[in-house]
Amino acid sequence: MIEEKKKRRPKAGPALGNIDETKVVAQAIIETQLNAAREKTERLKRLRQQREAQQDEAAR
Repeated sequence: MIEEKKKRRPKAGPALGNIDETKVVAQAIIETQLNAAREKTERLKRLRQQREAQQDEAAR
């Protein structure tokens, strides 16, 4: 019977009274993820350019 109660309980989540706070936190998380993706893209572009430059120098 104890196991049944555990299954029925909803997982812990933000309280419904804090919807505005939840929105702010969610927006901050999204912005953080977007910034990380942009930084990763820029880093990969720089690495690709460096690799191409090295290959060009090696070809000469």
